[in-house]
Amino acid sequence: MLNNISYFIFLYCSVFGIATVNLAALADEGTQVSVKGQGFDTKNFFHLEDVGFKKDRVDFNKGWLGIFMENAEGKGVLVKEITQGSPAAEAGLKAGDIITKINDESTLGTDDLNLIQFKKTIEVIGAGGIPALTIFRDNTESVFHPRLFGKLLKNVTEPDPSFISKTGHKLTKKDENTLPLSLPSQGGKGQVGYSASKKETNMYSVPENTGPSFIKFAIKNEKYKDMLDATVQRIGEESYVREGFQSNADTNPFRLSLINYLFLHAFDTPKIGEGIIDTFCKKDLRSQIDYAAALLDVKDEQDKGVVNKASGVSPDAEPLKEMEKTDSLQKQLQMVIDSLPSVVSLVKEAFRDLSKEEFDFLYQNTHKVWIPNERIESHDLARVLALSQKVDLAKLFKATLLLLSKLSLATDEQGIAERKKTYLGSIQTNLSPFCLPASLLGARQPAISDEACMPNYHAENMTGARRGDVSTDRISSSGLQGKGGWGTELLQDFTGDILIVQDTRIGKIVVGGRGTSYYYADAAIIIDLGGNDYYFNNAGASSKDVPVSLCIDFSGDDTYQTDAPFTQGTGRFGIGLLIDYQGNDQYSSKDFSQGACLFGVGLLLDIDGKDYYNGHVINQGVGCFGAGLLSDTKGNDVYFSRQFAQGVGFTKGFGALIDADGDDYYFAGGVYPDFRDPGRSYQSMSQGIGMGIRPEETIVGASGGVGMLVDQKGTDTYHGDYFSQGSGYYFSLGLLYDRNGNDRYYAGRYAQGTGIHSAIGFLKDTSGDDAYECTFGVSQGCGHDTGIGFLVDDYGNDTYRSKTTSQGVGLEKGIGILADFFGNDMYDANDHSQGVSLLSKTEDILGIGILIDNQGNHDVFHDTIAENLLLYRPNGGLVLNK
Repeated sequence: MLNNISYFIFLYCSVFGIATVNLAALADEGTQVSVKGQGFDTKNFFHLEDVGFKKDRVDFNKGWLGIFMENAEGKGVLVKEITQGSPAAEAGLKAGDIITKINDESTLGTDDLNLIQFKKTIEVIGAGGIPALTIFRDNTESVFHPRLFGKLLKNVTEPDPSFISKTGHKLTKKDENTLPLSLPSQGGKGQVGYSASKKETNMYSVPENTGPSFIKFAIKNEKYKDMLDATVQRIGEESYVREGFQSNADTNPFRLSLINYLFLHAFDTPKIGEGIIDTFCKKDLRSQIDYAAALLDVKDEQDKGVVNKASGVSPDAEPLKEMEKTDSLQKQLQMVIDSLPSVVSLVKEAFRDLSKEEFDFLYQNTHKVWIPNERIESHDLARVLALSQKVDLAKLFKATLLLLSKLSLATDEQGIAERKKTYLGSIQTNLSPFCLPASLLGARQPAISDEACMPNYHAENMTGARRGDVSTDRISSSGLQGKGGWGTELLQDFTGDILIVQDTRIGKIVVGGRGTSYYYADAAIIIDLGGNDYYFNNAGASSKDVPVSLCIDFSGDDTYQTDAPFTQGTGRFGIGLLIDYQGNDQYSSKDFSQGACLFGVGLLLDIDGKDYYNGHVINQGVGCFGAGLLSDTKGNDVYFSRQFAQGVGFTKGFGALIDADGDDYYFAGGVYPDFRDPGRSYQSMSQGIGMGIRPEETIVGASGGVGMLVDQKGTDTYHGDYFSQGSGYYFSLGLLYDRNGNDRYYAGRYAQGTGIHSAIGFLKDTSGDDAYECTFGVSQGCGHDTGIGFLVDDYGNDTYRSKTTSQGVGLEKGIGILADFFGNDMYDANDHSQGVSLLSKTEDILGIGILIDNQGNHDVFHDTIAENLLLYRPNGGLVLNK
């Protein structure tokens, strides 16, 4: 859908002069102010108090017609599409109409200026106004009189204050820590902490935490304060913007409250972004899923609480008492089997408000919104969005938490350590058939006797002596009849070291031994005890026929390979979970895979080993109407994809890739050319990016979600191209956070902490001598079209290279900030870069561009900027060299 994305970046040729004048005045040629001896509160460096969004200044009376229009050269305004239920639709306008006049004023124009003027005229007429539109249709002119709706929504949902306070490191209270910033170090419970040693602190000459916030100091200049105030106010209005999908609704069903909050508090982005990462990474798996639900505003309607309150599952609590008593793999997995009826029931309840025809339509069409070279018609897209409102996402999260509670000893840190001591070291590695709850019994699966369900009843005892061609410790493809009337037929769907195959109403349960096993057919449950195995099936991915799928592989260098979409830990209209504990594994797949979701929850957890992940598009931690997570704990890993990968949050989705340790390599791109430079550039849309559905080719649109890529430790390399590396697109949030290592970031355009078209992007690197390079630009702390972009690097001697319009730039009412706090750094870019803001082409409002270098004696800039200098550029740009 996004192959023909069009963005309009207006590059200006400006000459920036430097003159020393009084701080209270800002001359047209620029102003420079000495900051020698001035300290800043680096804990609250961007804290903004005196300037902020004010709702009472918003003009809620702006008119909205509800059409998608193009310039009909020499004729007027062409109506391409009409929003259902909009003023245009109610008045009888149709696609193909040409609006030649509005209130007897001509709509003719060139270079699309007539479209801008027409839009402004509608806004000025206001809500409730009835303009006279002269329409040319079928060689006849007619006059229509639509009654306009309000362009802006009056009701906006913001996160609960306590949630923001906790996420943002207690923004509402004074931070009492003594150090303003700290280096990453190994913390407790296997987490990466933040305590810096005295030696490390002295090495970077951390100043005392005294003085005002930098922003508070900067706005002592009244003229700059006024410009900043106007931009902050304009961006805040974006939280109230009505999107194309809506008609006259009071609220936006897709906009996340977190996105609204950041529009209203743009300079809180670094603390909120870092707080989200810290909070998420310090939680166990169940708590992470619960937290993802909170970020998505997913609540149970019965008690209006977050998912864990509604479900009765406490993610932060210790494992259940019954789990603590479980001393064998057989018992724990039996508990998982016993929970499946309840989990499946919750999944089905999530879709109960959909008819069969509606469910099938949603199942067959939603993925087309994002698959490259697929096209979904606007009316089908509108229907997908409308039907999505009938899906109860809270039930899907609730089902996931219930399942994970039964797997806590296999997924929690303590449980994993215990498993290594008990399960892998145990002589009893074979499993007996599971006792199936009655609701799981398939047509070909008779009831299992109580004797067959005894804990000590293992597969090697199932048949006693050899019967025909059947081995006592392996099941052959000829089938098996064991004690208690248990029986099943195994074809060539599973071969090699296969111990058990059981049929159920929701799919097969398969157990593989410690030798090499081959899995060809899809299954609901796969438990593999070891060996170098091959998975050519769904490998822990759900579907409408398999609503819950779980695949656990305990050891071995395994190969997961398929050409089919929706595989390898993907939740498609359900729950998919793939856990691989040990081994150097290879994952190769197509679309929607490797910790992805589409109306569900998808999880891929790889605990140990040097792993290789290869996907086509929409993989490696991607969420769309739900949560998708890829978590890799150890090893030097490679992540390779073409587009929409490595931490992407689509509409009402949370997607994350978390890599805890290792020198890793990330690549996304190289297949789908970007139209601006098709011979040399490709769209990535990857590596910590939020993606909304922008109404650019159709009037239908919807806000995006939250996407994040977190690398905890190691020297890493990130290769992206257009749209990548901690960036947001259309009412979404993208986060890339690297805590440690000398890292390399390579991208093309709209990357490295960039907010594009009313979105927020944040890239944070905590330590290391890092290099950031962009082959084109419009990156590295860039806000475009009321977007918010931050690139923050705490420590290290860093290098920033880009071609143009980068390194702290605000375009078309956007806010873009690059902040480097410690180290001797080099900033290399062409014109229109390094703390530059430009006047909008469509409104009389500036952007805000800021380049901050807060420490270092040997920094290099494009223009010569003296040490301890704050430079106010003309039209809102700001540069600090301290």
